[in-house]
Amino acid sequence: MTINFKHKVNFNTMNKVDKDILKSMTMFKCTDDYTLYSEFCFLPDFIGFQGHFEKKPIVPGICLLETVKIVLQKHLKCTVVISEIKVAKFFSPIGPSEKISVKLKSEKAINLSEEDSEIIIKTEIKKHEKKAASFILKLKRFN
Repeated sequence: MTINFKHKVNFNTMNKVDKDILKSMTMFKCTDDYTLYSEFCFLPDFIGFQGHFEKKPIVPGICLLETVKIVLQKHLKCTVVISEIKVAKFFSPIGPSEKISVKLKSEKAINLSEEDSEIIIKTEIKKHEKKAASFILKLKRFN
């Protein structure tokens, strides 16, 4: 199931970086109750490249972490925050116009209710079919 994501998140409550990350999302789909998949392409004018680094820009690690939050917000249609970074590994830098795939996986169905407001997500980011980063994050609903 592919979802039209352009109108699902309230841009008024997002900061500039999150808005730019969302604009860099080129595809989003929910493959089952436990897995979300998206693709991103950060164009040369992406705000995260400013000063990171001048001669050879790369996507900052924090922006890659934020992609997880953005994908989860698209799916859940609510605001979430990263409450804990359990594991964050970076294997390969991502430069301007490089397409990446972001796969989020959970051991339980990906939803956050009032009673069950936290979820642990395992993430794998790939560039050219090779692992560029992986994370295990705890996220929670932000009311």
